[in-house]
Amino acid sequence: VLLVNCAILALSFVSICAFFVHLYDNLDSLKVAIEKLFTSSTSNPDIHVPSETMGADVYRYLYQHRAVRRRNIPDGAVLSELTPYIVVGVHAQHGDLLENEDPTHKHLLRIIKSVYGNIDDGNLRSLFRECLAEHFDDNFTGSLKIVSLRSFIAPLAMQVSSKIIFGGNLEKEHLSKFCSVVESVAHVLKLRGTHRHTDFDKAVEILTEKLRKSESDVSKQLKAMECDFPLDHTIRCLFSSMYMAQPVQFGESLSHIILELARNEEVRDKLRETNFNPGLVNMVINESLRLKPLSGTTRRGVVKDIILPDHLTSGRRLIPAGSIVVFNVVRFHRENWLNADKFCTERWERVESEKDVNYLPFGILGNRPCPGEKIAKIFLQEAIPFILSKYTPISYSANLRLLPSGGVMMLVGRQFHDSHPTLMRLLKVLMRLIDWADRIRIVLLTIIFCPMCFYISRHLGLGTKYYEKLYRAGLVEDKRIYNNVGQK
Repeated sequence: VLLVNCAILALSFVSICAFFVHLYDNLDSLKVAIEKLFTSSTSNPDIHVPSETMGADVYRYLYQHRAVRRRNIPDGAVLSELTPYIVVGVHAQHGDLLENEDPTHKHLLRIIKSVYGNIDDGNLRSLFRECLAEHFDDNFTGSLKIVSLRSFIAPLAMQVSSKIIFGGNLEKEHLSKFCSVVESVAHVLKLRGTHRHTDFDKAVEILTEKLRKSESDVSKQLKAMECDFPLDHTIRCLFSSMYMAQPVQFGESLSHIILELARNEEVRDKLRETNFNPGLVNMVINESLRLKPLSGTTRRGVVKDIILPDHLTSGRRLIPAGSIVVFNVVRFHRENWLNADKFCTERWERVESEKDVNYLPFGILGNRPCPGEKIAKIFLQEAIPFILSKYTPISYSANLRLLPSGGVMMLVGRQFHDSHPTLMRLLKVLMRLIDWADRIRIVLLTIIFCPMCFYISRHLGLGTKYYEKLYRAGLVEDKRIYNNVGQK
């Protein structure tokens, strides 16, 4: 009887797990259902590209169009994921206003240029290699380690920035404070938790003190900008870009690549056999970013009517002012590719130029492309050989985009991995169980937390209050652009 009861309990547990995993596999449909509850936040329905009637050519045409450039539009609302941003308090440093063509965005570009403009590619590669070696030596003891690679890489990216800006590493206490901010923001972006305002303010205070004391060339350039912008504003932009956005994007892009290589042993072995041929490394990077772009969707507001050319579409031709264009990067990256959902590095052997294919992981020239494209590619080109030459990754996480843990994986020393095959099989079972637990947690959080964020944001009218405050402070020019947030 005891055995029968145990069997029934085990079967029930497996069934419940399978149910949640099934929900996880259909999470996109669940998110769409939740999003439909809040479609009244804009005055016009979203226009998705690519779609059944508007293909990849329309995507490129609209992405480059000067009338499709703003996240905030009159007679509408702040776009993208602003409502949850407001309720969890990321708006102060996320920089929704940077989407507008205003001096703030130009100032941010000046900051990035000041940090990376005076270091050539060779020295930057050497710096990345040095920081990778230091970071893994300090944090990787023994033959194996279970890590969230996104979280594991974040402090490394911060130390790279600190060495360039200040000429040395951050103190451990300061590094820990900065990492806690990045982790809370990463959870906010995935609607998995709330943001601690005090941590961000403390991090800005630390960075301000370091910048005032530093006499490095980069620090002097940043402080010299005070004649155009308040130093506090410069430091907040610096922290948001170099100590928040860069660590998260470096970590997520590298994690997706290592996750793919954990499941594709042939590609992993080929990299090692060719001694990490630069051409093959670039194909791995391109294919991973094609399948898992850093931004799944990008929303833009249309500021004036657009008539699509006849040769681009046989259906809808008018894109009215006030519409919201949703650029589906994931779908665009799968248009006109053979076996588009398969990880296949060989497809890039036939590509002469990235401009000839549907591939825009860093945006498009002429419409605010990612300023860190070159830096990110150099980092990935150095990080992949470093990690795979020393470790073998084990993971069953398909995508860390929604994972609160950032995609758990096990890094095993190559020699230990090859000499303990039985233990490796047991560890793979363990990693599969961890992945299942992660999926169950995602579904529960998505069902409970997402609607709660939207409801609280609407009920309190935080969007309206926030943008009215900006208007009174003179930080926005036209109150009408923002006054619908939180009201509709």
